[in-house]
This record gives sequence, C-alpha cells and structure tokens, in this order.
Amino acid sequence: MYSNEDYKFIEENAPCYIYDETNIIEKCKELKNNILGFDFLYSIKTNPYNKIVKSIAEQGFGADASSTNEVMISSKCGVSKDDIYYSSPGKTEIDIETVLDKCIIIADSITEIELINKISKKHNQKVKIGIRINPDFTMDDDSAKSSKFGIDIEDMSSVFKMLSMCDYVSVVGIHIHIKSQVLDFEKLGHYYEKCFFIALNLNKSKYINIEFINFGSGLGVAYDNLRENPLNLKELSKLTQKIAFTNSNTLKSRLLIESGRFIVCKSGNYYVKIVDIKVSRGKKYLIVKNGLNGFMRPIISNLIENITCGVELEGQEPL
Repeated sequence: MYSNEDYKFIEENAPCYIYDETNIIEKCKELKNNILGFDFLYSIKTNPYNKIVKSIAEQGFGADASSTNEVMISSKCGVSKDDIYYSSPGKTEIDIETVLDKCIIIADSITEIELINKISKKHNQKVKIGIRINPDFTMDDDSAKSSKFGIDIEDMSSVFKMLSMCDYVSVVGIHIHIKSQVLDFEKLGHYYEKCFFIALNLNKSKYINIEFINFGSGLGVAYDNLRENPLNLKELSKLTQKIAFTNSNTLKSRLLIESGRFIVCKSGNYYVKIVDIKVSRGKKYLIVKNGLNGFMRPIISNLIENITCGVELEGQEPL
C-alpha cells in the first residue's frame, strides 16, 4: 500500500513508474534461497534504472549487460568487473576498447575473438573472455536451430584454430541462452544439465579452461494466472542441485543464471493521468496521457498473437 505522500507524488508526476524495492529484494532472495550453488546476474535490459540496479547489486547479484552503456551502468552502481558479463552480437572495436578493463567480455563470434585479441595486444594485456555457444538442441528437443547469437557448437574446431593464433585472450567460460519465459521447471532443469555437459566436454580442450558457465536465463514469469502456472523454483532446485553437486566434483566452476525479467516484472506499477472521459454509444472511454508508449508489451504481444495466429515463429523471443 502507498502512503498519502506516495499518492501525492503520483498525482504530481504521472505518467510515472513506481517500483517496490521490498518486492524486488524478495524476488532476489527467492532465487538465492531456492537455487543453491549458483550465482545470479541481473539482466540490466529489463530495467536499467540506476537505483534498481544498485539495490539488486547489494543483494549480491552480478550483471548481465548487453551493451557498453549497460556495462557502465553496472560499474557505476557498484558491480565489480568480475561480476559484469558483457554479451551481445556485433560488438565494435570502440565497444571493446571502452569496456576492456571493466567486465568479462563474451565473444559472440570467431571474428569477435580475433578482434578482442587485436585490442588486447594493442594494450599489451591478456584478458579472460567467455564465448557464446549456439547448442545443437532447443528447449523442447534435440534439433539444432540457426541463430544470430553465438557460435554453432559444431564450429568449435574453427574456434580452437583461431585461439591457437591468439596470445592475448584466454577462454575461461561459456555462455548459452536459447529461450526466455520458460515456466516448465523440467524443461529448464534439463536444459541447464545439457549446458553443463557442453562445458565438461569443452574443458577437455587445451584452449579452454572452464572457470564459469553462464546458463542464460529462461526463468519465466506467469502473466496470465488463469492460463499459466508460475515457475516452480522448489522443483527446479532439485534438478539444479544435481548440477551443483557434479560441478563440485568436476569443474569446480562458477555457475551463473541470468535473472531475465523475473525480479522486476511484477515489482512496479505504471501510473497515468486521466485527461478526458468520453462516452460513445453507451461505452465509456478513459483518455489517458502517455498510454501506449509507456506500456507497450500488452499491445505488441496481442498484435503479434493476432498476426501469427498464436504460432511461435522460428527465432522469435517471447514478449
């Protein structure tokens, strides 16, 4: 519940977003208390507001950054360089120069490995990096799909060849992410297990020493409580515990899961001012200031569902 002071602020400042820090902290604790043996990265893209980032960082979360700006936000909000993982396709030379000493860079392609090595050599600085893998399975089956993200697992021999010529990078981890918004704990747990075994196999190469595995996210949020069941973290934890146990006896690497929208999705409200009330043929309309552009997801998701007749397109990310 909001205080009178809160309501006064809303009246004076709407349209505005109001976030509940208590709820955000509770969601952080929910992840940490259920999925043991793993560390978590807050997906900055879900809400880059610095006070939210700082609050989540204070709960011991690292940062999943998808741009140089998100790396800088994370750094300014107190996240250490060893806890910021910068993963996105299409990093430019300027991008890499900007963040070289501020985060762990996840190379998204063989070309990017070469570029990071070139810039590291320029600074006479050997850097630890990760590589993003496009696996030969999906969340639903064992079929391989093309992707604009990462390096196809079957192309790892080309990666090893490139690494043999790179003296200024050291691959110490992998990143895999193939789908967001997964509510089925069994699918998610088995996906994490498959990712772990990819890391086990890659660690056999002399060119890779697995110090971390970033499993991506997948942690789903139920938007429609009538049609969707929330992700069962307690059941998921039974599957992740097995991975953590195997890891403690094998790789002893850092296990990372990205939060996705899990933490902030239901932690805030969007307030708008009613500027007019109209009645058209018996139906009342409330005309608000800044409706669509401040709350686009419901509009876009309904539009896409109508266009595609509810069929998920290949490569489509859930909204």
